[in-house]
Amino acid sequence: MRIVDISQPLGVETASWPGDRPFTLDWTLRRDRGDSVDVAAVALSVHTGTHADGPAHTGEGPPVGEVSLEPFLGPARVIDARPSLGDGRSVGPSVLDGVDVAAAPRILLRTRDTVDAGTFPTGFSALSAALARSLVDRGAVLVGTDAPSVDP
Repeated sequence: MRIVDISQPLGVETASWPGDRPFTLDWTLRRDRGDSVDVAAVALSVHTGTHADGPAHTGEGPPVGEVSLEPFLGPARVIDARPSLGDGRSVGPSVLDGVDVAAAPRILLRTRDTVDAGTFPTGFSALSAALARSLVDRGAVLVGTDAPSVDP
C-alpha cells in the first residue's frame, strides 16, 4: 500500500480560524545561543491546519484522542468538486455520480484551486446535507476537504 501524507505544514504563518488562538512558537533553548539543544514551546488551536474533529466537537461522542486511527488508514479517493460548485458554495451529491465509495471509503474533496496557508479562506465551500447523507448511505468511513470546515 502506498501511503500519502495529505497534511499541510504548520508554522507561524499558518492562518487560524477567526477568533481562535494563532500558531505561536516560543524558543526556550537555541543552539545558536550556546544551548546544547533546540527546544521550543508551541501553542495553537486544535483547528489549525490539517486536523480531524472528534465526535466530542459536536457533543456526540468521545474526544478525538479516543477515536480509532483505523478510519484514517486505507484506500482513499480524491474527488475534484470544483466543477460542480459553479457560483455556489455547497458541494452536492452529484460529485458522487459514478463513484464506487465502497472501493475507497475515504473521500477527499478538492474544492479550491489553490491553498494559501497564510490567509483564512472566506466564502469556502462546504458539504450539503444531501451529500453528507449520501456519503453515509454509501458507506464512507471518512470525509476530508481542503476547506477549513465541512459546515458552511
